[in-house]
Amino acid sequence: MRSLFCLPLLLAAVAPLAQAQSSTAATPPEKTHAQVVAELVQAWREGTIPTTDGDYPPSDSTIERNRARFESKTPSWAQQPQAQTQQ
Repeated sequence: MRSLFCLPLLLAAVAPLAQAQSSTAATPPEKTHAQVVAELVQAWREGTIPTTDGDYPPSDSTIERNRARFESKTPSWAQQPQAQTQQ
């Protein structure tokens, strides 16, 4: 009977320590909206998007087709200078 009483107390004492350890893990810095937009524009330029569910990751032929399509149409949002992205 005594062990049934002690077990919840032990768990209550240890649980905050386990939670504190998991919350101290380093998290990567969040990206800004401008960084995300720059990465999406870069992916369009490289031809890696758009792609279909049946062709993921995109094949070389899909990438070449997407690059040619991008170069022929060049949307207005892609007119901005090419930004350097972090990798």
